Formats: sequence, structure tokens, C-alpha cells
Amino acid sequence: MSPYSEKSKQWREINKVSIVEWQNKIADLRNLGNLENWTYERLEIEIAQRLPSGLRKIYDFALSYIRRYKRGNFREYIAGVAKEILDYGTIEPERLIRIQKAIQTTIRRMHGKK
Repeated sequence: MSPYSEKSKQWREINKVSIVEWQNKIADLRNLGNLENWTYERLEIEIAQRLPSGLRKIYDFALSYIRRYKRGNFREYIAGVAKEILDYGTIEPERLIRIQKAIQTTIRRMHGKK
């Protein structure tokens, strides 16, 4: 299931109010960051602090994975997930479960376990 699937779009439409609130928070953070000359890393930290714990873990993993690996299908996938979290502040629950499983599998493979 992609972030552009019909089910995800419907879920975002139902949760439109919270998504708009999230987008306003991020816009305010970016403005504050520009005024105070924050680095991009500082902005990422401030954004992550405002995420619920489950999404924060995914967002942190995604950012570290993107920095570590420069190519690959999973990198593109996880970059899309990070962008979706940044844009909407939430992920459709069924898609969230699939993302968590993919991350768990990747972590296992990174540490040499099958």
C-alpha cells in the first residue's frame, strides 16, 4: 500500500483536521528556524520531538538510513515514508504496520540475522 493509495487518501481525508494542525506546526517551526538560523539537523530534532513515539522511531530510523545508504529500493521507500511523516504527521494504521515490519526485517539483516 502506497501513501497515494485510495485507502490512504481516504484515511487522510477523515483525519484532515489533525493533518492541517500538523502542517501549521511545521510551518511555524520552519519560520522559527529561519529566524534563529537553525541548522537542518536542529530542525529535524525539533520536528521529531513533536511526533508520537511510534512515528518518531520510524522517522529517526528513516533519517539515519537515508544518511547511511545512498542508493537502493529500500532507501527510496524509506525516504518516501520520512517525507510522508513530515508532510502529514501521521500514517494510515495498516500502512504503519507494514512499514514497521519492513524496518524490523531491515534491522535484522543489517545485524546479520535472517
